[in-house]
Order: sequence, then C-alpha cells, then structure tokens
Amino acid sequence: MNATPAHILVVDDDPAIRELLTEYLSENELRVTAAATGAEMTQALQESAIDLVMLDLRLSGEDGMNLARQLRDRSTIPLIILTGKR
Repeated sequence: MNATPAHILVVDDDPAIRELLTEYLSENELRVTAAATGAEMTQALQESAIDLVMLDLRLSGEDGMNLARQLRDRSTIPLIILTGKR
C-alpha cells in the first residue's frame, strides 16, 4: 500500500529559489505547490490540503512574518521559515 506523499507549499518571490526547492522536493517524492506571493499562498491553502509551508520572510512588497502570523492564527500547519537576511 503506497502512502500519499506529503504536500509542501513553497512560498518565495525568487523564481530561481522556488524552482530549486520545487525540483529538489519533487525528486524526493513529495508533492509541491509553489507560490510567489501571499495571495497565491492563501489561494493554495484554500484549494489544497497542505502538510507543510516553507515561507520566505523577505517577499517583495510583503511582510513574510505577518504572513506567518496569519497562517498560525488560522491553522496548525507546520511552517519552515526561510530567509536570506543576514
């Protein structure tokens, strides 16, 4: 009996990073949805059962920490925060 692969939502405004993460996770037998904005993240969460969110804190024009708080306020989906901030 094959288990359904975990569904990961990758949220990052950098297309190269989104592609890299999507490719890596997919190659490791995970289902991946990618989003570039908070609005796309919200839409993906409404449309699919997501098992884990990987969220970049430094989205262009958006506060990733605010998006993380909003996610936490409405769900208990595990969250991994990514950042290039030094």
